[in-house]
Amino acid sequence: NNTLAYNYIGITPGGVSRPNSGDGIFIDGAPGNWIGDRTWPNSICGNLGVGIRVSGAGAAGNRILGNGIGVLGFSTNGVGNGGDGISISQAPGTLIGISDSNGFANVIGNNAGAGIFVSGAGASNTVILGNCVGTYGTATIGNGFNGIHLVSVAGTAIGRSLASAIASPNVISG
Repeated sequence: NNTLAYNYIGITPGGVSRPNSGDGIFIDGAPGNWIGDRTWPNSICGNLGVGIRVSGAGAAGNRILGNGIGVLGFSTNGVGNGGDGISISQAPGTLIGISDSNGFANVIGNNAGAGIFVSGAGASNTVILGNCVGTYGTATIGNGFNGIHLVSVAGTAIGRSLASAIASPNVISG
C-alpha cells in the first residue's frame, strides 16, 4: 500500500539522463501499491533495466497509472529504458491504466523491449486500459519490441474491463 508519485527516476527534471543500473521501480511481492498520478506523473527514463517491474504472487492488486515510461512526463521527449517499459510477472490483478475520460493513463515509449510485457499464469486478471503505447499525440515513440506482449497469462483485459464492462481504449502504435 505504498504510493510513488511525482518522481524522476533515471532522469532529472530537466531531461538529463541519470540511469539506474537496474530497473527504475521494482516491486517484489508487495501488494496494493499505487505507482503514478496523472496530475503529478512519474518520469521513468533511461534505466538500464525495465522501467517498472512488478513480480511475484504476493504483488497482487497493484495500480500503474499516470507515468511517463521512457518519456519525460506526458510528452515525446525522454530516454527509453534498457528493457520493457512495464513488466508484470506472476503478479495477479494488476491495473495498468484507468477507465475514465481524463486522458491517457500512461505514456510508454522509446523502451528497448516491449511497451507492456505480462507473463506467467500467476499474472491473471491484468487489466490494461487507456494507455498510449508507442505514440503520443501525432508523434511516433515506438518501443523496440511489441506494444503489448502476453505470455502464458489468462483473464487479461485490454481496452475493456470484463468485470465492469468499462471500455477505455489504448492507443498502440509506432
